[in-house]
Order: sequence, then C-alpha cells, then structure tokens
Amino acid sequence: MLPIPTIPPKQKSVKRFFAFFTHLFLEGVFVSLFATLFTSFFPLFFALDFARAAPYIALGERAKYPNLKHFEYVNPNAPKGGTLKSYALGSFSSLNPFSIEGESASGLENVYDTLMAQSMDEPYSQYALIASDVAVASDNSSVIFTIDKRAHFADGVAVSAQDVAFSFEMMISRASPLYRQYYADVKEVRVLDFYRVEFVFKTTQNKELPLILGQLSVLPKHFYVKNGKNTFGENPLQIPLGSGPYSVKFYEVGKKIIYERNKNYWAKDLPSRVGQFNFDTLVFEYYRDDAVALQAFLSHKYDWRVESAAKVWARGYKSKALDSKQFSLKAFPHSLPSGMQGFFMNTRKEVFANPLVRRAFIYAFNFEWSNLNLFFSQYERTTSYFNHSIFASPPLPSRAESALIKQCDSRGEISKTHLKNMFDTPYVIPSTNFGTTSLNLSTGLQKQNQAPKSQVPSHILQERENLKKARDLLKEAGFVMRNGVLLDSKSGKPLRFTLLLDNPAFERLAVRYGRNLKLLGIQMQIQKIDSSQYTNRVKNFDYEMIVGIIGQSLFPGNEQRYFWSKESASMVGSRNYSGVGLEVVDCLIERVIAAPHREAQILSTHALDRVLLWGDFVVPHYYLPNFRVAFWHNISMPKIHPRYDLSPQIWWDTNARE
Repeated sequence: MLPIPTIPPKQKSVKRFFAFFTHLFLEGVFVSLFATLFTSFFPLFFALDFARAAPYIALGERAKYPNLKHFEYVNPNAPKGGTLKSYALGSFSSLNPFSIEGESASGLENVYDTLMAQSMDEPYSQYALIASDVAVASDNSSVIFTIDKRAHFADGVAVSAQDVAFSFEMMISRASPLYRQYYADVKEVRVLDFYRVEFVFKTTQNKELPLILGQLSVLPKHFYVKNGKNTFGENPLQIPLGSGPYSVKFYEVGKKIIYERNKNYWAKDLPSRVGQFNFDTLVFEYYRDDAVALQAFLSHKYDWRVESAAKVWARGYKSKALDSKQFSLKAFPHSLPSGMQGFFMNTRKEVFANPLVRRAFIYAFNFEWSNLNLFFSQYERTTSYFNHSIFASPPLPSRAESALIKQCDSRGEISKTHLKNMFDTPYVIPSTNFGTTSLNLSTGLQKQNQAPKSQVPSHILQERENLKKARDLLKEAGFVMRNGVLLDSKSGKPLRFTLLLDNPAFERLAVRYGRNLKLLGIQMQIQKIDSSQYTNRVKNFDYEMIVGIIGQSLFPGNEQRYFWSKESASMVGSRNYSGVGLEVVDCLIERVIAAPHREAQILSTHALDRVLLWGDFVVPHYYLPNFRVAFWHNISMPKIHPRYDLSPQIWWDTNARE
C-alpha cells in the first residue's frame, strides 16, 4: 500500500494518501508508511461475506476498535478554534493534488474525505468515513461500499455512489499515472444504487484491493460535469470542492494558502473524526529557503516544523524563547519502516549503466564519517529497501526464498550474471569502524610486542580499503587513471556526472562524497535548482543522480509496481528513479501483491529486497527512528502519541475555549 506520509512533504500538512507527491527528507530522511487494511472478523486475509458488512476493515489482525467511539490517541474534548500556522518550502502552482502537472499546494488533503479513515495506531485498519460500511466478497472478487446517508459536500449536495465511480474514473484517466498502476487490478466500478458502489477485481489474489480503494478521495461529479462537459483537471487553480473538514478560503500562488474549517462538516461527530480538525483556520506560508524559514519559526511567524537537519536540531534552535520555554523540541518515536533514502543512480544514463561502476560508487560513500562529523551521530545506516521492518531481507536467503527467486528468473538475469552470488553470499553495505588500530606505517603491518610508530584511526584504514575496492571495480569496468582523471579505456571519455539537488541540507553530504569520488578520478558536479525545476526534471528522469526516497509501508503491495517495475521505468512521473527494469523484479512484485498469507508476503518481499540490493541501484544513506518536532506552546497535543503518524489534525489551540 501507499506509505502514510507521516511528515509533511516540504512541510505540507500530513497527507494520508498522496504519499507519492512527497519529498521531505530528514537530513533528508523521509520516514513514511501507508498502513493497509482488511477484515477483523476472521484471521489473516479472510474476506468479509457480503452479508456481513461492517463499519471497519482490518488486515492481518483484529481491528482495535470494533465499537469505535473515538481513537485513544485523540482528545475527544479538544476545543475548537484558533489558527494553526505551518510552513512549506518552495512554491506551488496548482490546487489539484491529484494531477502530475505542477506543484500542488500544501494542505489540500484537508478538503477531501476518503471512503474510509485510517487508524494511526494500527498498521492495517480503517474505519467508516464516507462509507458507513464495507463488504468484501468471500472469494475477494469484489467489494461493496455503502455511502453514509449523512455525507455531503461543502455546498450541501449529498455524496452518492455516482460520485465515487466518477472519482475512480478520474484517478485512472486524468490524474497522475501512479493511480493507474495503483488500481491496475480493478476491472470495473458499478453503481448499484444511490448509496452503494461495487468495485469488481481482475484477480482474487490481490488481498489489499478493498483496502486501497478505501483510500479513494471522493470528488463531486456535479461540480466538474456540467451540460455534459467534464472540466476536471482543466484549471489547475480552480478552488476545489470536497466533503472534508476544510475549504480553501484564500490563496496567493506560490506564497500562501489559507483554509477555513467547515462549521457544518458532516462528519465532525463521526467516531473516526472525533477530536480531530480542531483549528478554525489553517495557514501555510511558503519560504524559498529553509534557513529563512527557521528564522521565521524562531520569531513565531508559524507554529511548528519537522526538523530535517541534524546540525540545526543540535544547535539551531538556541534562543531566549527556548530558554524561557515558549517553544519545545521533542523527538517522537515511531514504528514506521524507514524505506530507502540514498543517492539514486539513473541507469538510463550511460554513466551508470554498468553495475560495476554503481558498486564502486557505493564503496566510495563513508556513512560513519558523515554521521559523526555532519549529523552528530543521530542516524542509523540504511541496509535494506524495507529497513526498520520485518520485510528487510536477512543476510542469506532461506531455501524457500532462493527457490522463489529462481522461479522468477526465467531470463537468467540472476543465474547468468554476478547476481547469482546472492544465494550464498550476504550483500555488503560497505562501512568503516571507529577506534584505533596500531600500525607501523613503514611496513603497513601490525607488529606484536613492539610500540607502534603511529596510531591510525581504524575508520581511515577501512575507508582506504573501501576506496581500493572501488578502484578495482572501476578497473574491471574498463576505466584507467591518467593524471588524476578516470577515463574509459576504450573511448577516452572521463567518468563525470552531475548530482541534482533542490534541498541544500544535502550539500554538505554531497561535498564530502565528492571528495572521495575525486580520489578515484571521478568528477562530480553539484547542480542546485529550485523545487519547481527539480520536480519537472525528476518527473522526466532528466538527471544522472539525485537524492531520492522510497517510503515503504507495513503492507507492501501495488505501489511496488510504481517503484521498480519495468513499465514504470519509462512512465513519466513514476518513482522508479534508478530505472530498474528487470523481469525478475516484475515477477517478484506480483508475488508480493498476490501473497495468500502473511508468511508468503514476507518471503516474497525478502526476495524483492535482496534482488534490488544486489542490483546496486542506490548508494544507501541513513534513517531516523523518530520525528524531530519543534513547536510553540500555543499548540496542545494529546498525551498519547500515535505509533504510525505525526498528524496536526489531532492537535488543538491551547487558548481555544469552545
């Protein structure tokens, strides 16, 4: 399933289902999850019978709240009122969060309701929202959602099954291509009557389909279709109409957007909404530079921020206001998979087409030095595409996992290449160790019972070994060093590339990485551009290397096609940043999606993770197991923090008196 965007993209308010549009990094670490859902009436993966519709669905375990009154992580008596001021970086040019065109404004998710509401303290549960109940066919061939008769849009028009069908059709025909892949296994949508809509599936094997359909945002058909003409997506700055808790009150393109709470919000007393959306007004102010944004926070121009830079977290908030406890710094622990953040190498480009070159680039990165000297030892090394979860592959595959990979390797992409070593050799993320090793520098050998002439830090020795390994790999790839420049022995072309950045937080890391690459004779240029240019270039794969992030969920599924499939490698706007195009990967993705039970899903994901790692598509970075949040004390928060999200929608104004 799509990862739950636990941190606002570029400081957007938390989005529950548009995670593919996000690019927030904590030093750039993006931590994200989209928990998935199914039924709690039966054990793992068993579907509800149509005759047993329920106001919730859960996957893999029983729902925590079978008789939901309110979630335990909210304050059911939270007062309404006040203003929450947030910040965003960059700019925006669109009020359509579903389109691939332009950069959508922060906070638009507050305009729309989805069919079901995600629980923030359960990995796989949703509860009634627009849909008052849901029924899944016993063979998982379809799902029926029944619309709550109280549901209506902000203009008072009732939400109908026609609106749900229209929304689905717009997602797969006029929205971002991610939706076409995400809902690829839906055969058709049927309007049964005014309040009931059925989705029929192409396969009975995709267990998460009822759940990802519960994430569908419902659009008002009457708003977009008039006199037979459908205008959805034609005007990117059309103020949207939704059934959600807020409406757009004011905007200034690229600078500011303001939302006003709908006082007649139809779901304000619904159990899945109690204690939430408490501020009367939401304000998002845009800043071009994060340093300027930080100073604005310290002057209380806005109320909260998730800190993305370790140095700033350690030193940047020192002020009289902090000393006088007018605002706080707090790290909120979470239980989210960290996904993969790193230097993504674009294999569509000649410079990174050779896997030996890519492996050499991985050996050139010194995480331990960067973590100690740049990041105050705040991070942990990423070693898997599914890090911080049960889906991260173990050092060696089990017999069952090996058999699965071989079954999917019909074209010999594994067996006929160096990748065949994955069956009996652990994948190694090169590292260095801190400490000292006694070394006689005249001989390069340790000597017993003899005082060393010098103490050389062991991490320096290991870094030298890593760079030596990188040189060997580059030599094997056909490169030679001449006058300090690495050249292709056949063409004579130097090995040079450009790292594209839009986030200055990565520059220090990139500069340090570039120094090691220079020792290998590799020329790296760092190109910094604004967010709109960056979005457009990444969308069209117009780069050689970027800092990317692929967030993962606690229930991997359809979204893996959008990350790694051969089709997505050429799909404009996909997140297949490295251009992975292996049929063995496509096969493993389908095994993940069609897994009949949890054990099979874990096995298939281990296999997918292993093949991706051995492909050397990314220089892995690091992750942070918590959210670093700075907030002024005009914000109040519930005592219980949800495990799987950081959501301002459950906060309230300290001074509100409603």
